[in-house]
Amino acid sequence: MNWPKRGNKIFLSNTMTFNKACLNFIPDQFGIYALGYREAAELLGQRCLNSRAEADSLVYPLVFLWRHYVELRLKELLRGLNYIDQQSREFPKT
Repeated sequence: MNWPKRGNKIFLSNTMTFNKACLNFIPDQFGIYALGYREAAELLGQRCLNSRAEADSLVYPLVFLWRHYVELRLKELLRGLNYIDQQSREFPKT
């Protein structure tokens, strides 16, 4: 692994390259974040099924990924219901 050296630019902006992670490119959208957690959980689950030796240690991150996916979907649902009820795009405080 090549570790960064003094003067290396680790985070670049205004570049037109592909295959890089774009953070916060869709503000206030739980769906895209939830999708990422679900896809990661599915990949990790497949790995657990294919390699029983790793299942004991990978079950905890796997459960976390699924739990966080459900949490984000519930937040998305709450926000949608708040919009229907209050006509507000704010996340409900209560």
